[in-house]
Amino acid sequence: MKRLVFTFGTLYEPSIISSLLGKVPRHFLASVKGYSIFKGTEKDAPEVIRKELSENRDMKNFSFLFAKKSVQPNDAITGKAYEITTSQELILDNYERYPTWYRKEGVEIEDEKGRKHQGFMYAIDKGGEKVERFERVNGDMNFYIESGEKIRKKILEEFPNIHL
Repeated sequence: MKRLVFTFGTLYEPSIISSLLGKVPRHFLASVKGYSIFKGTEKDAPEVIRKELSENRDMKNFSFLFAKKSVQPNDAITGKAYEITTSQELILDNYERYPTWYRKEGVEIEDEKGRKHQGFMYAIDKGGEKVERFERVNGDMNFYIESGEKIRKKILEEFPNIHL
C-alpha cells in the first residue's frame, strides 16, 4: 500500500530522502494550507530527545524546524509529496522519532495543478517561534545523509523481510 508524505525541510532534499529510503520515491511539488513553519530550540524537544541529541551535539545552539497548525487559515507550507510504502514509512518514522518527538497528522496536499490528495506529514503541536524564511536543510548535509543511511541499515537489520 502506498501513502503520500508531505515534506518541507530535510526530507525535501533528494540526497537525504535517498539515504533513508535507498532511492528517491515518485514525488511532486505541493503545498499544505493552514500550517506554518516554526523554529524550536532545546526546550521544545522532549527530555528523551534532548538527552539523545546531547550525546553528539552542542545543545546550547541547537534548533530545529517543524510544521504546526497556524492561527491564520490561509498560511501554507510549500514542499514535496512523496509516494511511499509502509516499509519506507517505518524508516521515516524512525528518522523523525515518531511518536516520541514528531506525530503524524493527516493533511490535504495540493499539487501544482490544484488537485487535492490525502496524505500525512510529521508535525509538532506546541512550542516554537513562527518563521517566515528558512533553509530547508538547517545544518550539515553530510550529517543528515550519514544519519539516514544508519537508520535505513538499522531498520533493514531489525526487519529483514521488508522490501524497499
